[in-house]
Amino acid sequence: MVMVAPEMMLFFVFFAAIGLGVAGVYVLPALVAYARGHRNAFPILVLNLLLGWTFIGWGFALIWSLTGNVRSRVIPYGGNQQGRWPDGRWSNSRWTR
Repeated sequence: MVMVAPEMMLFFVFFAAIGLGVAGVYVLPALVAYARGHRNAFPILVLNLLLGWTFIGWGFALIWSLTGNVRSRVIPYGGNQQGRWPDGRWSNSRWTR
């Protein structure tokens, strides 16, 4: 087994953490687009990978990912978000009040 000096291990961990942080910031527009359910999330990812190394391409991808072109969130069965109908019944149950 190869012995590594503690200073070298700390050096490696530090630069690995810096590299992961930079990679996270680099793909931030694509992550925002996927998290928001953007309809053009894949084209944003492609733009980010191809032109994200330029500040203009990265900024354009980030602005595009923040636009309002997102998928709508439909509430199933017409009930409210708590899963109840307006009269108090549960939407997925046979039981009423």
